[in-house]
Formats: sequence, C-alpha cells, structure tokens
Amino acid sequence: MMQNAGHIRALKSYIQNDYLPIYSYIVFGNKCVLDDIHLSSGEHLVINQRDILNSIQRNITSHDNGLTRTQIDELYDLLYPLTKVDLSIKISHVESIQSKLQRERNPLPDTIYSGAKKCPRCGKYVKISFVINSENHKNKFLECSDYPRCGFRRKLE
Repeated sequence: MMQNAGHIRALKSYIQNDYLPIYSYIVFGNKCVLDDIHLSSGEHLVINQRDILNSIQRNITSHDNGLTRTQIDELYDLLYPLTKVDLSIKISHVESIQSKLQRERNPLPDTIYSGAKKCPRCGKYVKISFVINSENHKNKFLECSDYPRCGFRRKLE
C-alpha cells in the first residue's frame, strides 16, 4: 500500500489538478479472501477483482462534479504516454524501490568490531550489526561474523 500511495502522490503531482478525484484501488484475485482489513486512511480501497465495476460506479455517482468528455480525453492524452515506458526503465524503477527498502530496513552496514575481538563460541571475528524491529526502532548488536549459524549475538545499549 505504501508503494500504491507513492504512485498516487506522483500521479497527483503530474496531473496538477487539486479538484480531480483520484481513487486508489488495490485489487486482489477473486479467489483471495479479504478478511477484516482495516485501513488507516479513506484514500485506499482494497477489493476483489469481481468488485471493481461496482466500486468505480459508486465513486462516480458519489462525486458531485463529474468530468466532461473533453476533460476525460485530455486526461487520457496526458496519461497515455506514461503507459509506454520501456521495460528497462520499469525494471530500474523496481530495483530502485527494492534498494531503498533494503537501506531503510538495514540503514547501516555491518561493521567489524574495531577491537577485532573473537567470538566466544566459535573463535571467528565479531561484528556490530543493526536491526530494525517491527516498531521501526534500530537495535545495535554485537554478533559473530558467522551469525546466525554460530548463534552468538548480544544486544548493545
């Protein structure tokens, strides 16, 4: 959903029309069971594929100022070229996002402990590592360079 929200922000910025309603649909296959989904904002709609048409129709009828045929054609002309991006650019975009997510999850590289101490369990060098927990807090550990195989890890304060 974060990626979807990023695309919506980019789309709004590209279109530059504050009055145009933009809805975010996150669509799953019909065999997927969507149990008890809670969203933190009203900007996203998570639905099964079979519900797309009804959801779009509900949004169209609930919005007071519909678009004219000319406005729809202008939007189409503006957005259509964006669908014709070369595959290499799409791949580069996905790799960039994956790299950014990896940096956010582990923002600092593992570094060998400056004292070059040996692991008390296996004798290999220990290192300092950083782990982001589920609450997005960074924890610092002293661990074996052969972790998790060795298993030696101590949380540092």
